[in-house]
Amino acid sequence: MKIHVLIENTTDSDLQCEHGLSLYIEYKGQKILLDAGSTEVFAENAKQMGVDLKAVDTAFLSHGHYDHSGGFGALIKVNKSVPIYAMESAMGRYASISGGVMHEIGVPDEVKEVLKERITAVDKVTRVSPGITLVPHSTASDKLAVIGEKAWLYREVKAQEATWLPDDFAHEMSVVFETNAGLVICNSCSHGGVQNIVEEVKSALPGKKIYAYVGGLHMKGRKDGEEICIYSEEEVKALAEYIQATGIEVLLTGHCTGEPAIALLEKYLAEGQLMRLCTGTVYDLGEV
Repeated sequence: MKIHVLIENTTDSDLQCEHGLSLYIEYKGQKILLDAGSTEVFAENAKQMGVDLKAVDTAFLSHGHYDHSGGFGALIKVNKSVPIYAMESAMGRYASISGGVMHEIGVPDEVKEVLKERITAVDKVTRVSPGITLVPHSTASDKLAVIGEKAWLYREVKAQEATWLPDDFAHEMSVVFETNAGLVICNSCSHGGVQNIVEEVKSALPGKKIYAYVGGLHMKGRKDGEEICIYSEEEVKALAEYIQATGIEVLLTGHCTGEPAIALLEKYLAEGQLMRLCTGTVYDLGEV
């Protein structure tokens, strides 16, 4: 199983980067796209990396935010038949109040228009093909909403009047791959919390070892113009201890995790256990 990073916040080459994430995954002869970054830049990088988007068999939108959905128009331009899976609520309205001002961060309207006839909606644990399972959140909504409020993330709820409530991340799903080494969990931003996500996967696919966790951990914030980790060192240490206790051997992370959080995780994880996502990098997670 190989993971090609088409776009991420960082780059160490002449490829472009942006705030967003897009992963091209080779798995059992299948060619899979997980997310499409903020813009069409991921597609430009794909060309330079020798990745043919016309050959993508299946695409997934991990959740309903612009920095994972904005480039899907570029995929559809070149691949008009690719099935795209997303949670039913991914086309809703979502907002952040980071920086003290509420601003919308959902799927751009022009992308919604392109995707509306293309999305296969997911509302439960779904086996897409042999070895690939989509796992939505099953953790209690009110528990997830506490995390949403801490992260300054909100969702629009339409009752008699539209209102904004802390996001419970019903629009987020994990894409889980079965490999010889164990399960590889891909959750692009992990808004619902790594511990909750891992427990959800264990419930959906009982008795299976979890080998790797791939994606951003949504631990990045800003204070006084500086990037910070929004979790305390004690909370980060507890997460690292949970990862080790669960037997996860590889944590491949970046994007919304943030450098301060990564530095803390490296302090408490085993040497080499954490690998950083970076635009243009290819990660080989072994035979499947």
